[in-house]
Amino acid sequence: EWVIRKTHLFQTEFNDYLWNDKGLSNSYVNKLYDNLSGFFYYSHQSGYIKIKPKFKLEQTYEVDEKIYLNTDEVIKLFNSQKWSYSEKNENTLLKKENIRIVSDELKGSNKEKFGGVLKVTNWELVKDIFLWLNSTGMRIGDVKTIRINNMNFDRKTQLISWTQTKTSKMVSVPLNDISGYIFTKYSRGKSLEQFLFPKISQQKFNKQLKNLLKDLRFNRMVSKPMRVGSKVVNSDPKPLWELISSHSGRRGFIKNSIDLGNMDYSTIMKLSGHKTFSEFSKYISVTQTDVLKSRGLYSLETPE
Repeated sequence: EWVIRKTHLFQTEFNDYLWNDKGLSNSYVNKLYDNLSGFFYYSHQSGYIKIKPKFKLEQTYEVDEKIYLNTDEVIKLFNSQKWSYSEKNENTLLKKENIRIVSDELKGSNKEKFGGVLKVTNWELVKDIFLWLNSTGMRIGDVKTIRINNMNFDRKTQLISWTQTKTSKMVSVPLNDISGYIFTKYSRGKSLEQFLFPKISQQKFNKQLKNLLKDLRFNRMVSKPMRVGSKVVNSDPKPLWELISSHSGRRGFIKNSIDLGNMDYSTIMKLSGHKTFSEFSKYISVTQTDVLKSRGLYSLETPE
């Protein structure tokens, strides 16, 4: 009731806490208010409250170039076998700080062939999941819940389909060399009700992804400025590994699909499952290389 009657005062005090105590960006603060608005909308529709409070959204900082791996970097990551598991290097791997062996149980026809488990290192698992995000556009939230029987694979078209947890929308994406390899690696020998990937929390995933890319020297300098209250922070360039996160995979899928040059935005939106261009546009990264392409506009050949 106090929030409804004193919305402005509540938002002033809450913003102060979020900015000064938690250091949250305006983008994240706005996301919290969106969630609160949804709750109060439900309360108003259900008759619990007579007035629905209106929250003021804060000004955000729009960044042209997002944090993602470009095509060459994705291929570089795929080709790296430095921390991949094999029986021969198991003892060596375990001597490395932060490396452990993950055993993923198999139940299908290949149980005996693979000893009943698929063994990978935790960094190998993170690498493969991140490559999967980059090559399918899947959200990390779907990766944590997807089972073999949740995915429909059409051998004729090589399309793999699943229902997105966030939107309940069915999407279909063609398997490419990377996603096809990973799907085969983690689905072979499993029963239909098993998860495609071993479980890993998003917090651990992001931490280990940073450690892995740091070790593999993904040092391209990037920046991620954001607005906290009236101030712009984090504007200084940092190595790519330091700012990478699980969400960078979906950004990479969209940006690298655009750079492929053979699909329009509507087609890529169909692949990513975006319903509106306003949401899709948040994933479009515009680099300096993209801007310099405009040099070719109205280029005149020298007459002979």
